[in-house]
Amino acid sequence: MFALSAAAFLFYACDMPESSSPASPGAPPPYKLTQDKGGTNFTLKIDEGVTIIKAGEYAAVASIGSGADKKILNTKIIRQTLGLKTDGEVRTAITTIILPSTLETIEDYAFYGHTAVKLVRIPKSVQSIGASAFSQTGTALTLEFEGDSQLGIFGSEAFDIARIKKIRAPRYTLTKNADNTTYTLAVAEGVTTIAKGEFAALDSAPSTSRTPKIPLNTRLKGVFLLNGSSGRAQVSITAITLPSTLVTIEDYAFYNHSYVKETLIIPKQVQSIGASAFSQTGTALTLEFEGDSQLGSIFGSEAFDIARIKTIQAPRFTLTKNADNTTYTLAVAEGVTTIAKGEFSALETHTIEGKPITFNTRLKGVFLLNGSNGRAQVSITAITLPSTLVTIEDYAFYNHSYVKGTLIIPKQVRSIGEYAFYYLGTDGTVQGPANLVFESGSQLAAIKAFAFRESHIGSKIPLPDQIETIEKQAFSFLIGLQNTSSFTIPEKVRSIGNLAFAKFNHNITGTLTIRSQALAKTAAHTPLGNNLFIIPGITTESNFDTIKLYKQVYCSYTETERNSIFGTGAAYTSLDSTETYTPASCSD
Repeated sequence: MFALSAAAFLFYACDMPESSSPASPGAPPPYKLTQDKGGTNFTLKIDEGVTIIKAGEYAAVASIGSGADKKILNTKIIRQTLGLKTDGEVRTAITTIILPSTLETIEDYAFYGHTAVKLVRIPKSVQSIGASAFSQTGTALTLEFEGDSQLGIFGSEAFDIARIKKIRAPRYTLTKNADNTTYTLAVAEGVTTIAKGEFAALDSAPSTSRTPKIPLNTRLKGVFLLNGSSGRAQVSITAITLPSTLVTIEDYAFYNHSYVKETLIIPKQVQSIGASAFSQTGTALTLEFEGDSQLGSIFGSEAFDIARIKTIQAPRFTLTKNADNTTYTLAVAEGVTTIAKGEFSALETHTIEGKPITFNTRLKGVFLLNGSNGRAQVSITAITLPSTLVTIEDYAFYNHSYVKGTLIIPKQVRSIGEYAFYYLGTDGTVQGPANLVFESGSQLAAIKAFAFRESHIGSKIPLPDQIETIEKQAFSFLIGLQNTSSFTIPEKVRSIGNLAFAKFNHNITGTLTIRSQALAKTAAHTPLGNNLFIIPGITTESNFDTIKLYKQVYCSYTETERNSIFGTGAAYTSLDSTETYTPASCSD
């Protein structure tokens, strides 16, 4: 008889046929070791039929801890095969671990301490992994979960996330970024629904004054060494990518990923995003909605935390945080020709003239609309419109009361709908009013009823030359209009509705010029309407010093009608001569 050295025994065992196992007392060990071509590294393959790997069974060390905390690990099979150094570590590097399709349970410390391991495949049959089962395993580990994995329960710190290079699971991949510290979470192609809390960074959403604590069945629990005290993932995910197949994102799906900073792209197939799906996510996030997005106006309550978002890029608009890091600029995208009814309203619903109206606003949910009144909890202080714009429909920018600065109406715009800019810039907290500018060469033909009613406009309003119709109260009750020396109604104007400029006259002391001859009264129609510049019972006379107009317009109205429309006290003069009109002028 003769004895094999430890090294000789090792290589003897590895050179045995695949169907054999190294000799040992009793039954052969249920595994095989395969040596790589270089002769220094090994693949450990556990035999089919094994259902449980016991605590410490394939650990690379004999014990962990010291003194009273010392824990002896059951490493006898590794000891028999590889032999141990005096310090209890294995002599040989295992770089790959392959587990059987029959495996169901991996107990605590099962593969603890295999620092050379680069690849571990977890079969779909595995249902639980114990505490520290793969701790201290590899420094660039790829961890693969087989398709349709049944895995639910991870033990505390089952894996050392800092040592994992990549996790591949049936529904996601987690990849370490170039900085070797942070990670990218990519949801797998083919996924159509992300379930409630599926990728949350917490295992529960904290209770509030309105809601109890909500447990979240996150797939990241255990993989991310969730902290027992707070359930917080001890890893920084800085980017999330979503699949093109995604349709539904349920409540709390990505809750509390506070490290996310890369652009988050919402695929065009997504049709709904649930409550708090991305709440507490990132502090300077760019949110991009893919072109031709199918997403309607259905966002859950507080789907996104607007205060944490730096930029929202959508097919039809961009919302960008301003330099003050608090307010935002809303820019409608170039190429847009029509802004639909209520499309960018700051309210979801409002009662107008006694009638409740619901706006299908694109800003719902993105702006965390408040359930009590549908009010956007964000301050948009500037609106920019595209050069391609032709039509602004009713209520398009309804109630954007924080807007200040200059609102430029592009020259291609032909009509502005009812209440389109109602209550623009009227919030008392803003510094200064909005300025309204119609771009040079404007093709604007119609301003509908109430379009700019009660807006805070601080400059004169030079109406475009092509304007034909100004409907009732289009510019009524303006706030803060600066005193100007003149106001002109262009020659192409065909009709002006009642109270179109009500209360307007308080801020103008100069000359009103009416270039339109079409505003003369006819038997069938009174284009100028009643009370154009005054409010009966409140304003008794106009502040205009002079009203310039054509004789036929002046003479088409009685003195009583003229006083009703323009107020009393102004001098009426001719546009084409130095003549001053009096009632006697009309007898010529």
